[in-house]
Amino acid sequence: MSESAARYVTSAIGQFTHWGERLAVTCAAGALTFADLLADAHRIARVLAHAGLRRGDGLALLAGNPPEVITASLACALLGVRFTPVYLGRASEPIEHVLRDAAPSAVVFDPARPTGPAGPIAELAHRVGIPHVFSLGPVPGVPDLRTAAAAESGDPLPVSATEESMARLLYTGGTTGAPKGVPYTFGQLTAAAAAQGGGPPPPPGLRFVVATPFAHAAGNIAFGLLRGGATVELLDDFDAGELLSRIATASAEGYPIATYLYPPYLYQLLDHPALGSTDLSALAFVAYGSSPVSPPRLAEAIKVLGPILRQGYAQTEAIGIASLGPGDHAEAIAGRPELLSSVGRALPGVTIRVAGADGGKLAAGQIGEILVAGPTVMSGYWNRPDLTAGAMTGEFLRTGDLGHLDADGYLYLAGRIKTMVIVNGHNCYVQPIEDALAAHPAVRQVAVTGVPDEHTGEALVAFVIADPDADAGQLRDHVSTQLGEIYAPAEIVFVPEFPVTSLGKADTKTLRAAFLATH
Repeated sequence: MSESAARYVTSAIGQFTHWGERLAVTCAAGALTFADLLADAHRIARVLAHAGLRRGDGLALLAGNPPEVITASLACALLGVRFTPVYLGRASEPIEHVLRDAAPSAVVFDPARPTGPAGPIAELAHRVGIPHVFSLGPVPGVPDLRTAAAAESGDPLPVSATEESMARLLYTGGTTGAPKGVPYTFGQLTAAAAAQGGGPPPPPGLRFVVATPFAHAAGNIAFGLLRGGATVELLDDFDAGELLSRIATASAEGYPIATYLYPPYLYQLLDHPALGSTDLSALAFVAYGSSPVSPPRLAEAIKVLGPILRQGYAQTEAIGIASLGPGDHAEAIAGRPELLSSVGRALPGVTIRVAGADGGKLAAGQIGEILVAGPTVMSGYWNRPDLTAGAMTGEFLRTGDLGHLDADGYLYLAGRIKTMVIVNGHNCYVQPIEDALAAHPAVRQVAVTGVPDEHTGEALVAFVIADPDADAGQLRDHVSTQLGEIYAPAEIVFVPEFPVTSLGKADTKTLRAAFLATH
């Protein structure tokens, strides 16, 4: 390896080499040791190199959670090829937009996964001009990456990636517009990992269950744990019963287990009928994030699962901002319930500032836009200097989130700037309204949005998953008592379930469109 080789890559190779024959990954297709992971990564790298991919090129992986989310990523890292993971799941991703915008030299896709309205991926990739298309399994007329890789040598290749090479091209969720590409170099990933790390190594024998997309936050956690010698279990989709079964097995066999969940999945776990009879003693930690969590349900989770929860607050544009650790959760239950509404304190090296409309720094307790600076923050959007100029103010990223800091540095979200609802000229932040409704014992989940109103300019609409005896008038009164009449939703719509994005967030755009179509 040359001296200029990216440390992010060389350190991972060194760590995986050290763990050798230890079990690294399990999935429906089988199991891989750390030595297997490295060998498969070198085989895939050779296939890509034979196809002509070189440092500076791009590859997009469109799949669920197969082992290639790890091995293909490592292969790209060996070659210095930028890697764009796109999750194919129950929620449709804007595949064509991402492929056109990222302009990769190669696409690898899983033909067994749903593709959404874009249609067959191979046809789409050729239509947008991508030179090389590989499948993960047999597809007529498309080279099978697994078959091609099996014919190659697994011997080590030199690392072509440098600190300045682009490592990842990630895409935002697109909840408020078309997804935007966010590039990160290997040097930035190293700095971000240092900011997010610093805690104790994983407990011996830990198994980390990936039940949400590896392409999102779970993958970052999993890769860090793999470096520490933990085993990663890859599931294609989340199922609360299956997760409980795996926890029970771990408890019976005496090894620690952990996972990452979106808040709606955490709620499903808490509501599962098998929870009460499951031995949870093996649970080492449960991380959660990606969308706001209901404080009452979080309190329930701490009481049921123990003070082992960890929350992370991040964006695609800032892959680590703040965290709320197990000690914070325990403190919340012990006498600081307000912490249940917090996303935690800034990570090491990260600076959080709350700014007013004029850009000036606001005092503790005042709501404004959250600005972030530090090693986890992007340098700009992919090929969009116009959007970068609007998102960055000096070294600070304008997150688009509203919130406030308390005197101890804990950060509290109030919603997105674009989701703030102006009722009769009054700024109504949706997060406090959602929290107030979630505190009602009849409410299980809630999402609040705004709709046009001829009398008040905008009106608040709350979509609620609730017990059968829930009463809309009582829920309105509940919010009015807690926050004031201006915050009481004009309409409360009971729904059996929420449509969700691929990031596990309630799809308020779809809910809002359905409401407007009938009113």
